[in-house]
Amino acid sequence: MAFLYDGYVPALNKRFEEELSKIEAHHNFEYGAEFEIALCKVLRKALPHKCGVCRGFVVDAMGNLAGDDIIIYNRAHFPTLRGLEDEDYSRHERIPIEAVYGYIEAKHTIQLAGEGDSSLSHAISQLQKVKALCETRKPVPFSQ
Repeated sequence: MAFLYDGYVPALNKRFEEELSKIEAHHNFEYGAEFEIALCKVLRKALPHKCGVCRGFVVDAMGNLAGDDIIIYNRAHFPTLRGLEDEDYSRHERIPIEAVYGYIEAKHTIQLAGEGDSSLSHAISQLQKVKALCETRKPVPFSQ
């Protein structure tokens, strides 16, 4: 089977596996922040430079927040609101809704039933809140 772009997708998969294996080997693999940080590091290598990657919250002009996991945003045209150092994935950043390209509710494992941070209902709820907040933004034309 031939892979497109000289095997880019399998190579990206290998990067994810390598980053996760480092956590397991050296940090006893905390499923929360450590997993999110590993995903951010790999995404940073895979995404174009104009895209920023951070952990944190999506925020509107009135200060309403949503989410708390991984945000992919337009860093070429929008600053982060806390102004933390680039690629410091240990701290939560705040990203204006106008800059958001995507939101990832990162879960290493997920419980299909029940309550808590690792439940499917919690993940869906987080995604719904981010989507609802982002839907309040004004459309940005492709020319901007």
